[in-house]
Order: sequence, then structure tokens, then C-alpha cells
Amino acid sequence: LRDLLEGFSEIEDDIQPVSEYTTAGSIVHFRAADIEATSSDPKFSVRVDGSLQLRRKTEYCQWTEHQHERCETCTRSVKAKDGSTSTESYSCNCVTEYSYTKSWQNHRTN
Repeated sequence: LRDLLEGFSEIEDDIQPVSEYTTAGSIVHFRAADIEATSSDPKFSVRVDGSLQLRRKTEYCQWTEHQHERCETCTRSVKAKDGSTSTESYSCNCVTEYSYTKSWQNHRTN
């Protein structure tokens, strides 16, 4: 909403020709004495007279799972065939932690 308000505050009075390919996804401002178009969304039984386009933007309020594994580093002595010993490190006592964040997304997360 903040971007939209900033865009409206930057509107200038001079009118420039624009192409639909260069303005896709941008804020476009124009003036007209009367608009005789009607937009509708049959799924929600919404009809708006005097509008050029009605766009539905669906968002899902959902929980997103985050997984984090935490392990300790353990050591052990290993005896070689020649009788020498060496120390090696490995991951042990691993714990998987889960956390969740709630957010609005324009796509479903599993």
C-alpha cells in the first residue's frame, strides 16, 4: 500500500503515450470524463460499473515450517592396521529443531 501511495503522490499532470508492454505491473494514471465499462468477478458475484479492470489477488494466511539440525562434535580413537592410533571427529547427538512463522503468501506452502 505504501508503494501505491508513493506512486500516486508522484503523478504529474503531463500526459505521455504509453505501451501496455512497458507499463505491465506499473501504476498508470489517466483522466477520463466518463468510463462506460463494467468489470466483474463471477466467482464472488462482484460487478463494478465504471471500471476498466477488476483483478483478484488471492493470498493465503499460513504457517511455514523451518527445520534446523544441531549436532555436537564427538571424537574417537581409531586404531590402524599398523598399530598406530589416530583421532577422528564425527557428528553426534543430533537434534532437529522445528520453528514456524505465520505469514501471508500468494501461493500455498506445504
